[in-house]
Amino acid sequence: MRRAGVIKLEYQPEELQYLVSSDDIEELLADYASTHDVSEAYMKEFERYVWQFMKFVKIGRLESGSRIKAPSTKEEYVISREVLVEYVKALIKAGYSNSSLTKRLQVVIIVLRRLGVSEVFVDVLREPLRRANTARRIEQEGNTPSLTLEDAREFFRRLEVLFKMMRLKKKQYVKSLAFAILLFSTGRRVSEVVQIKVHDIDFEAHSIRIPASNTKEGKLLKIGSGERIVFMTKEAEYVLKYYIKINSKEIKRQQGYLFMQPGKKSLKDTFLHKIIKKSRDLEDLGANLNFIISDGLHRFELKYFRKLFIQEWERQAERCNLLNERVLTAARKITGHRPLNDVHRTNYAKITEKETWKYYKELYYDLSVLTQEQKRLVGLVEEKVVSKSAMLPKQISMVDMGTKTATSHQVTAIRTQTITPAMVYTALLN
Repeated sequence: MRRAGVIKLEYQPEELQYLVSSDDIEELLADYASTHDVSEAYMKEFERYVWQFMKFVKIGRLESGSRIKAPSTKEEYVISREVLVEYVKALIKAGYSNSSLTKRLQVVIIVLRRLGVSEVFVDVLREPLRRANTARRIEQEGNTPSLTLEDAREFFRRLEVLFKMMRLKKKQYVKSLAFAILLFSTGRRVSEVVQIKVHDIDFEAHSIRIPASNTKEGKLLKIGSGERIVFMTKEAEYVLKYYIKINSKEIKRQQGYLFMQPGKKSLKDTFLHKIIKKSRDLEDLGANLNFIISDGLHRFELKYFRKLFIQEWERQAERCNLLNERVLTAARKITGHRPLNDVHRTNYAKITEKETWKYYKELYYDLSVLTQEQKRLVGLVEEKVVSKSAMLPKQISMVDMGTKTATSHQVTAIRTQTITPAMVYTALLN
């Protein structure tokens, strides 16, 4: 039987203040880290924003750099509405970008709510957060780089230059090729591709299984099981097979991971990021992987492969007269773009893997970005060895026949650049 009751409400004036200790904050941070599946890098950033805010509450000014850290002794902080207003003003005055403002305000709101602070106080931060977030999105739309296949080809060409300069050992070079071609082929995030294991790959189905728990959308939607299916281009299949073959021992030591050691915390800072950083002083030699892309405004970053996938998919769909919502939804499903609402989630469910592969095969599977030397390296095209007799007359006309050394050099077997369809290997895909 339902019983009537009375709930006593109390007025909380805006002058109300909350007292919190550094011990409480430490406990809150530890609890947050244990109950949220976040990376070590994210947690460090989260903690930095929290202590920056608490320091402001304590001294009334913003600290930055190495000065932002937990206190060595117990401290107490008095949080008031006025302090929150001044904190927002201080962030704006310090010149933080809209992206930085958004992150910091989001973190403070999380902390206030977990401390049990009144929503009246939280409301002080909501409007500044909304404005900063809106401005951030507008900036992102305006600063989105315009990429083409030529940008991808330029990346692989420069990677080859690094190898020829002996800045990369062969296994490191092939590992870089494999990682980059998967980013290009799948349109997935760097943090997702770096976690791929050898048993996730199905060459017969031209696909890779990515555990949903490793994806951003899986974490956002709290999906603990299941998997996402992505596909590989023809070039990616050859590169992967070659990479797995020559790096089998290393992959085994890494418990099946293709590109990282087990237990790696920072999934956004990969071996290829380090290679790119070291190449920046090679601009004059055409080996800087952080080059200016074809739009003339942005320098290439690994995350741009994801943007390129979306843009090129749309261009290819338009070229094939397939530019419709269903084809675009398939692209969102492949790349794992965050579903904005239930309608998108419904669309995801309606697009089957078979249909998605059909679109991928027609629009993306045969796209080529590797250099000719890279194709030969992984066995995608065969080197044609021309007979000595076929080349000798041409060579004789260019050298002094009286020079025995020159003649001897000219009749050495020569590898030609000529490629014909008959030379393309297909056996590995059967």
